[in-house]
Amino acid sequence: MNHKGQLFSLDFLFSVIVVVFAVGIVLNTAQFKSFAGMQDAEMNKIRQMGDLASDMLVNGPHICDLVSIGGTPTDLGNLNNCLSTNASKQITKGALGLTDDYGCSIELRYIIDYDYGGVDHRAGIAANILNCDDSFPDDRQIYSSSRLVVVSNLAAINKAQLADCMSGSCGAVLRPYNLVISVWEV
Repeated sequence: MNHKGQLFSLDFLFSVIVVVFAVGIVLNTAQFKSFAGMQDAEMNKIRQMGDLASDMLVNGPHICDLVSIGGTPTDLGNLNNCLSTNASKQITKGALGLTDDYGCSIELRYIIDYDYGGVDHRAGIAANILNCDDSFPDDRQIYSSSRLVVVSNLAAINKAQLADCMSGSCGAVLRPYNLVISVWEV
């Protein structure tokens, strides 16, 4: 039999199958990379909002006031990384730079090997943090950030109390905690 002029051969058929398979793999890989890129962009957006909220939490106008020692207290400014349980120092979700498009949760955790002497400021801080006690979602990416903060039961602390705390004896006025803030897109 003469096979000249035969349109299809087994070699051609195998070649077409291999080319279709290779194109499928290339398209599948491109789709995976596209999806991974979108996931990374979404996580970066959540990370930026989480970092902003964390920075605003420890640097905003709701942090402790630092005052001088003496007869008439002189305001020396705000003390970063110091949160107050005083009701005048309330923290809102908006003050953290978060819109209603984001959920958040803030938690104070004990520091291991620190003697709190029965004083627990966590309930006072929880009462001051408004609109940031959402429950964690099961189907969303969550960004969490941890910071070391001191918590005061006063709206203002003086330099002597701060110096005592920095030397290791915080007393009943200041207590160190690990603060964990978590942010996600709703």
